[in-house]
Amino acid sequence: MAKRSILLVEDTLTLAKAYQECLEKRGYAVKSATTGREALACLNKKHGFDLILLDIKLPDISGLEIISTLQKNKIDCPVIVMTGNGSMNTAIDAMRLGAQDFLVKPFQPEKLEQSINRVLLKVVNDHKIISPKGKSTDNQPATTEEQSFIGSSRVMRKIYKTIESAAKSSATVFITGDSGTGKEVCAEMVHNNGPRAGGPFIALNCAAIPRELIESELFGHVKGAFTGAISDREGAVARSNGGTLFLDEIGDMPLDMQTKLLRFLQNFSLQR
Repeated sequence: MAKRSILLVEDTLTLAKAYQECLEKRGYAVKSATTGREALACLNKKHGFDLILLDIKLPDISGLEIISTLQKNKIDCPVIVMTGNGSMNTAIDAMRLGAQDFLVKPFQPEKLEQSINRVLLKVVNDHKIISPKGKSTDNQPATTEEQSFIGSSRVMRKIYKTIESAAKSSATVFITGDSGTGKEVCAEMVHNNGPRAGGPFIALNCAAIPRELIESELFGHVKGAFTGAISDREGAVARSNGGTLFLDEIGDMPLDMQTKLLRFLQNFSLQR
């Protein structure tokens, strides 16, 4: 498989070198830029980057200006912004402009890798068209347990029947279980075995989104709704229309946001 290509925009040479070595050790192809103009020049060459790691404070152009330029030129490339402790408000502004995640310096290599993996996975889930599953080569429906989970015990067979029953319903489904037991796998099985299988499956980790952004991430926003909202943005709810929205770690969502989510679940209508 071709290496994932990352544009690293960092004006501190020692940090740029450290980040580049860290990413290359993990199998990424990295192109470095030390100024905003150099970064824009790389993007204008249509290099085709899979991701941009962007320092907010650059010597010539701010990271926010670069994100705005990406939006205006319709350059569809996910952005992770890097900022210091004193620039958290700027990082939040960057997220509102369209950045997918932010890292506060200094950060560990594991934190960087987790952020990259999360953003790239989100891009795949947002853009791929999931075709209906559950068909075997002889055109006979495959059983639920053949698709994702492994196991044929009495308890697992009971779970498969519950999933099949839930998939046929239009009701909201609440999935509980310890960490690592496969709640998202279960959600995808509900999606793939029901009438929404041909639509998108959108997963949103409520614990990973700053409370200032969770409403915009869910319901989207319109141009001019707040400082930095330079264009309309579709939220996860709208993107999942016709498919399934999976809200992971929903208990970590702020209570006032849970109230707004409940209202949506009651009438299935929204306002950006």
